[in-house]
Amino acid sequence: LVANSYNSIPEELRLINQWVCCKADKNLFQVNGWQASVNKPYTWNSFEACIAAVGQHDLTGIGFVLTKHDPYFIIDLDKTQSEDRRGPVHQSIHDDFDTYSEISISGMGCHIVGIGTLNNMDGFKNPEWGVECYSSGRYIVFTGNIYNQKPIAERQELLDKLQKAFRPIIEHTAV
Repeated sequence: LVANSYNSIPEELRLINQWVCCKADKNLFQVNGWQASVNKPYTWNSFEACIAAVGQHDLTGIGFVLTKHDPYFIIDLDKTQSEDRRGPVHQSIHDDFDTYSEISISGMGCHIVGIGTLNNMDGFKNPEWGVECYSSGRYIVFTGNIYNQKPIAERQELLDKLQKAFRPIIEHTAV
């Protein structure tokens, strides 16, 4: 990817120093090529520093770290085209949220960025439907490959509905 595509990422995210680099395996790294961590802010950097580091130390991309201190969530819709039943569901989620989104690094999914907080948790993953959602304790690779060039919007009510519909229910059994 070229730096120009990264400039499509909303400025409000680019201004926050919660950026890391990644390698082809999607593991996160500092600009110097050393391992980074979502739990260690001193391993994060500015957007500009991460862009400049791509191409060095086997770094192939950039990612944004989600924390409890920022207002953002990211919905990761995986393998949208791989199953016939997923496509319409994913498109409906995307259309309902109608906020900034981009094509994932695989080209087979979509990342939707909004403002809101997940209830009592950092995130969830629903493998059956290919729906993941996180608001802290994770990072997401950004491509700058725009799917919906809209401003990042507040979507708490929709996020609450998404959690009810797609968050897996964990059953506890008596011991």
